[in-house]
Amino acid sequence: MTSASTAPHITVRAAPAVGPLSSFATSTPSIMSASTETHGRPLMRTDTVTASTPAPSTWRFIVRSTPSSRGGLRKLGTTSPAARATSPSDRAAAANRSEEASMAAMMPERCDSPCPCPNRSVRCNEMTDAETPLNPAQQEVLDLLGAAHEDRPSFPPTLKATLRADLEDALADLASEISPDAPLFVNKHDLSMVHGCELRHLAEKETPFEWSPPLARGTIAHKAIELSMHQRRRPIPLELVDEAMDRLERSDDSISGWLATCSETDRAELRAFANERVATFLECFPPIKPGWSPVTEARMRLELLERRIVISGRSDLTLGRADGLIAGKVIIDFKTGSMSPSHLDDLRLYSLLETMRIGTPPRLAASYYLDAGVAQAEAITEGVLHSAVARTADGIRKLHELSVGTRAPVVRPSWGCRWCPIRTTCVQGMAHLGELDEENERFDED
Repeated sequence: MTSASTAPHITVRAAPAVGPLSSFATSTPSIMSASTETHGRPLMRTDTVTASTPAPSTWRFIVRSTPSSRGGLRKLGTTSPAARATSPSDRAAAANRSEEASMAAMMPERCDSPCPCPNRSVRCNEMTDAETPLNPAQQEVLDLLGAAHEDRPSFPPTLKATLRADLEDALADLASEISPDAPLFVNKHDLSMVHGCELRHLAEKETPFEWSPPLARGTIAHKAIELSMHQRRRPIPLELVDEAMDRLERSDDSISGWLATCSETDRAELRAFANERVATFLECFPPIKPGWSPVTEARMRLELLERRIVISGRSDLTLGRADGLIAGKVIIDFKTGSMSPSHLDDLRLYSLLETMRIGTPPRLAASYYLDAGVAQAEAITEGVLHSAVARTADGIRKLHELSVGTRAPVVRPSWGCRWCPIRTTCVQGMAHLGELDEENERFDED
């Protein structure tokens, strides 16, 4: 309350008398001072002051008070924002007082950190682990993937050269059959298929690729999870899914055309599936910290025999990094389906490519299953890498021989027959699917 007797600088402009009053309701400028009145309409605020003569009610007075310092920025005449800000007034500088608050205090129902801030006066990036407790599922993943520095293995500096020599020696006879101008490109899917049913591999190579909801939903979920790791605020699953779909639709990837023309029903189904997977990931995977050196969609490439053979890969997420010859990186692949032995082989290939890139292998490779919210990991050793070399060399040889027609395709029926483009004409595949259906019926009856 401001007393009239203690505010001699207040000048009464208008006093609409309605009766003897005990206090005055006054209006004073809240933002613009008298010195800036000519540049705009002054904003007023209402204060109540006590009258010198007590009265039973109140009068409302329109008054003007001049603040002790000018408001706004000092150099009003210049058009340069930087120049106007060179000499801020006390009132403008008051917003930069020493008590700092996160911008999250101005953002309802969300924050600029992956976890809610119980104390908005503390910067979100200064929150400690004690303030962001992990649930049991998150702690389990953290315990599996983490390791103390003294527990991390070291490798010899000659390992990279040894692995390359072994791989090129195993494929040396193909150098005369493959031209550097038409190299053989190989990825994890090619190796997985050729080590499975070779007939299905050839059938898929001859069948034009077409996007479908089952194929697109995994891609969208992966993209949404990638976006969640680089946001400064708490991720919201459905917003991430919508942003992922929008970005993929505007990208140069082949999925963009399918997303632009798919039905609203397919689009709704995609959103629902991807939202479920992203929500599960955020609930079960520990929040990623910048200090973990996270990298999403890390690309790897290996050229052999003077670029006659090119092996490429792209891991979903890597955490940590090597410290010289001491392994520290963890390679993680996200899976939206059920567990498969081929997933372990994929991770071994990534580990081999990573070793050939920097010379130090990753410490761990893991598949994280979004449906189950669990991770399966394998420690990377020299034995694992030499096993990956043998499998990769064998797969590359089969791929080349099948492509030039010097090898008859081997049929290996499996659960993958359900998605084979020639399943209706493959006798072995149909018989295997019939056996699987009978087993499922017996399981349902039990």
